[in-house]
Amino acid sequence: MILHKLKTLTTVLEEFATSPIPSHIFQVVADFSPALISHDFLAICLRSEKPDYFRTHVLAGNQTTEGSEFPVSGGICGSVLNGDGTQRNDRLEGVSAETFWHEAKIESTLVTPIRQGEEIIGALAFGSRTSAAFTEDDEALAQALSAAVGSSLQNSRLYQELSDERLTLRAVLQASKDAFLLVNPDNILLMANPAAAPLLSTDVDSAPGSPIEEVVASPETANLFRDRRDAAEVCFGEKRVAQATLFPVQSEYGEILGWAAVFRDVTSLKELDAIKSEFVHTVSHDLKGPIGSLMLGIELVHRGQNLTAKQKRQLARMERTMDDMKRLVENLLDLGRLEAGQEHNRHTIDLVELAKRSIENLDSENERSRVDLKIETPHTQTVGDPGQIEQVFNNLLSNSLKYSPGGGTVTITLADVDKDSTNPLASSEEQPDPSIYVFVEDQGIGIPATDIPRLFERFFRSEDTDHRNIPGTGLGLTIVKKIIDSHGGAVRVESEPGQGTMFSFRLPAA
Repeated sequence: MILHKLKTLTTVLEEFATSPIPSHIFQVVADFSPALISHDFLAICLRSEKPDYFRTHVLAGNQTTEGSEFPVSGGICGSVLNGDGTQRNDRLEGVSAETFWHEAKIESTLVTPIRQGEEIIGALAFGSRTSAAFTEDDEALAQALSAAVGSSLQNSRLYQELSDERLTLRAVLQASKDAFLLVNPDNILLMANPAAAPLLSTDVDSAPGSPIEEVVASPETANLFRDRRDAAEVCFGEKRVAQATLFPVQSEYGEILGWAAVFRDVTSLKELDAIKSEFVHTVSHDLKGPIGSLMLGIELVHRGQNLTAKQKRQLARMERTMDDMKRLVENLLDLGRLEAGQEHNRHTIDLVELAKRSIENLDSENERSRVDLKIETPHTQTVGDPGQIEQVFNNLLSNSLKYSPGGGTVTITLADVDKDSTNPLASSEEQPDPSIYVFVEDQGIGIPATDIPRLFERFFRSEDTDHRNIPGTGLGLTIVKKIIDSHGGAVRVESEPGQGTMFSFRLPAA
């Protein structure tokens, strides 16, 4: 008899596994429980959305209380739901708030908790019209059945949550104007939304299941996934450009389940940026002549006789303003040339010589005396445009002196190793061998941490009080980054307010 009941219990577990739908779970319990435990009444009682109440799902016996709600503060089921454990009563006495017992004319009861982990979510309630109908074996079987019901209901809840999330995700992706691609760790395409159609060489619906490199239209997209790049620009369709962002899909334990990429069409932004750059370049070029004429006129007036002190001060102010405008125009023209990708005059150059020349170009002996040049590498030559690399030194040196109003030494160091292994200028895969590292370090006012991510943006100027009154165009560091990037290098900044700043860049050694 016990062996037969254990086989029945095994069948129940197998049936539970065939569908996660709660109604299926209830039906399986209703169908197989008579073969496990003889009863006249059976209900699954689950906690209601209404606090401190439970709802009955009657599976056998009087159906009039089906769906009714009862408080957990009284009665046998309420006691079980409150954590009092399994309740086996040989004779039901008194009047219970749980009216379904009386309506079914129940004499003895067996109620076991339904758990999900440590939480009691319900109770499995058996009733018999015979006194002392339930045995210890029945109690053990009821506990095993309620445990299986709890596990199946948890799976049902997880399935429903997963299904809801999947439907929500699908709805979002279907409506999104951004393309979306999802691959597994082996780069097999798992999902593509309709907006991804221009990126694929095949139909969106038939693409999943294939290696990503076989179904994408451009090598840039395949390389994005193959090289696990964080971001890249991808060309697609008729001269269109997308900004792609790749990120890992991880489990709650940190295991990488796959990789997802979002592609945003930035063609219009690129076109607008090109128009703006062309406009700025044209205006800057047209301003160069008039500014030169104004500066010449100011110089001629300076040479005149009988100028009052006030007139001299006004001329000096005009001269400073013209110098600032000239610097801005020159920076804009330099930036325009860099963004246009004009050919460089590249050959083997010595960084030590360029650093020395940059120091010699400083305006005063006082500034020159504040710069210390250290050579810590035998490799000082690289291949590049000498004018552009000298401009990098000029801009970084000018910045360091300008933002060190209290004086202090500015140190230029050439080395063959990076000073900061925790935040390297390039990863070991990207880094050419050998490389030259250049560090320009000052003891100035430093840079607020919130400003560092934007330092290389065009026209960015810190709103910090210590920086606001220091003159500049906001283009010097943008030009530095453009030049270093175009030479296959990398640039970085580290700073602590009040402690100084270190700019560093890496270039391949010749």
